[in-house]
Amino acid sequence: MKVGCDLASNQNELLDEKEFQDFFSAATIRDLSRQSLRPYGLGELPKGDDRLPYLENLFASIRGCSYLPDLPRAYNMQNKGEGVPRVIPVLSFRDLAIYYFCYRKLEEVISRGRVDFTFGGYSLKSVLRDQEHEELASFQDEWDELRAAEMADFAYSGSGSVRPSLWVAEWKEFQRISYHIASTRQPLYALKFDLSNFYDNISLGRLELKLREICDPHENRVVDLLFVFLRYWNRGHEGYPPKSVGIPQDESGDSSRLLANLYLQEYDRWLKQKAESRDVIYLRYADDQVLFGNDSDLLYDLMYRAGVYLRKEGLNINAGKVRFYANMEDFGKYWAFDLFADLEGKPEASQILHVVETLLGRCEVEQDFAWRWDGIMRRILSVGLPNSDSDLRSRFLEFVLNPERITRLSHWHFMKIWDISDSAEKKKLLDSIDSVAPTVPFNQFHLELRRFYSRVKLNERMTSATTAIDDRSLSAAIL
Repeated sequence: MKVGCDLASNQNELLDEKEFQDFFSAATIRDLSRQSLRPYGLGELPKGDDRLPYLENLFASIRGCSYLPDLPRAYNMQNKGEGVPRVIPVLSFRDLAIYYFCYRKLEEVISRGRVDFTFGGYSLKSVLRDQEHEELASFQDEWDELRAAEMADFAYSGSGSVRPSLWVAEWKEFQRISYHIASTRQPLYALKFDLSNFYDNISLGRLELKLREICDPHENRVVDLLFVFLRYWNRGHEGYPPKSVGIPQDESGDSSRLLANLYLQEYDRWLKQKAESRDVIYLRYADDQVLFGNDSDLLYDLMYRAGVYLRKEGLNINAGKVRFYANMEDFGKYWAFDLFADLEGKPEASQILHVVETLLGRCEVEQDFAWRWDGIMRRILSVGLPNSDSDLRSRFLEFVLNPERITRLSHWHFMKIWDISDSAEKKKLLDSIDSVAPTVPFNQFHLELRRFYSRVKLNERMTSATTAIDDRSLSAAIL
């Protein structure tokens, strides 16, 4: 595959240099760069007077066909759960900029194919957002009374997003329509499932075919550039052979979310038609999918057919995460609609304490019932923990600082806990960190700690976190 050369003289030119530069304002460069837990070194980030020369050189490398992705700056190992690592490449700013540029050039054409009630592949031009608002306008007033909106805070769940507020808005829409279906259409059953290692299993060959089918000829040069990046971005871990599967995650999240949504659009159309012909409602956010209906056998049959269809896309349903809900009460309990309603806006202290007590009670009594307690925990940290009930406050902090949970927290969570804590509670937080940190192999945890220490001016701890990060590098992990 080659990128077209001398593009400026070609009638199908990629873009002009001024347009390219306009994609990268100082604010956009700041937003792209701040996604990373790893600070950029001297000269790695175009700032001030260096911005235009940097962009001119990058544009020239595209026009002259000399652009190839750099080796990743580093690799972050994140805990996916149960001690399983996710290896996240940390891209150079140059590669991050190329990926972002391709996203912005292709977002509109990709957005046109969106299927109703599918979410997660948002466009910065808000094409998808406008369509979704039209669909949901009929019950906007109702939702304003009960918004299960705060499932996640910006810093934690908008990871890798240039505009975290758009990520949160997209998640709110998915939650809003879930609530609407459960409360107004009142189906008897819901069946929820997702995909195993979705981003890692996306076939680049199939993705390229899907993209070229919808692109105009003049957009093919952007597609050429995109797949030069996608086939060679992970050479530092996978070697010289061009990649055939997998797209980046996390630190380059917006671009990958849009491409992942495109990858499922044909499947969405097929499953939506199958579902509607059987009086079933199909809803998807990224790879999380829900079927609503009044015949449990029919829901399982549709999931079976979906699994067969997905195999030809190189994808598999995650058998361990299939959840059947025999009533809408259990479905609502999974999403914790009632608790998020109590925490909407600026809740009173009594409401927060009620939610804290309910959270702790449900986790203790219903240990075998899977529900989104983690979102409630984050929301409580976001709105603030009252001082009026010291026993409940102490129990909540003990819950959050459980050795298993503390290793999954981000720097944002640590800062929230720090901000609401007195000196004794701050000491307990640091002691809890110290008790688990030496045994945590995931350098992402230590990167989060380092940023937390930096924000609260614990400089000596920053040094120890840096040492822990270095000791848990990719090369150290595989020696």
